[in-house]
Amino acid sequence: EIYQCDWSSDVCSSDLTTNVCNNSDLPATFSQYSFTMIYDGDDLGTYSTGSGGLNPHSDGIVFGKFESKDDRMSALFFSFLDTEMGGTDVTRINKDKIIVITKLDTAILGVVPFSITEQYSGQEFLDLINKKPSCDV
Repeated sequence: EIYQCDWSSDVCSSDLTTNVCNNSDLPATFSQYSFTMIYDGDDLGTYSTGSGGLNPHSDGIVFGKFESKDDRMSALFFSFLDTEMGGTDVTRINKDKIIVITKLDTAILGVVPFSITEQYSGQEFLDLINKKPSCDV
């Protein structure tokens, strides 16, 4: 479960950290986690991490990078995320035009490639990143 991102610093080709937890009774590994942000049909960019692993009932930090072809739109979008996460809504972005597609790449039994892809509305994504951590460590 990804539960909090550090959106500070530069937005294009930025190094970011993401807190993760494994609430299961089994170790969890992944080869990559990414999410692509789309606004009004335009691809704003993708945040991707490298591989990682977590022991059962543990949490950790993974490092990733956000890359975008459109610096201005990405800066506006991250400004929106910062204000939304802070509890204020001062930017002029329509949440109904946001789509976020997440993808988790892993391997079953360490050998069989497996991907999980989810699509979230803007409001669902904001709710996801704003929820309190549920790590039971």
